[in-house]
Amino acid sequence: MRRKIDLAELPRRRAVIRFHFRDDPPPKCPHYWFVVEPGADLPELCSLDPGRDVDLYVETGVVSLGAILEGRSSIEREKERGGLFLIGDPGLARSMDRWLRISVYAALEGIVQLS
Repeated sequence: MRRKIDLAELPRRRAVIRFHFRDDPPPKCPHYWFVVEPGADLPELCSLDPGRDVDLYVETGVVSLGAILEGRSSIEREKERGGLFLIGDPGLARSMDRWLRISVYAALEGIVQLS
């Protein structure tokens, strides 16, 4: 999952993004934090609270996020149907479709529309 974050599309400052999976039954670890530091090659993935202020809260389900990552759905579609909620930094929320990479296979199979 760490490789699904495009660091070039994130601000040039520390950013903390918390994912909460609200599946029923809940997954073994329902919370994950991505800590992005300027100059890092990959974001740090934490399953325990890193103790830093969160810039963006992402609430979703495993199926909804999987559909986005596989190109079977989009961020906007999941937001509209209630499968994805974003709270926090408006810039991070607006640019999620750029910093969250979808599967290269989705584009190859023509599953998603390329701009």
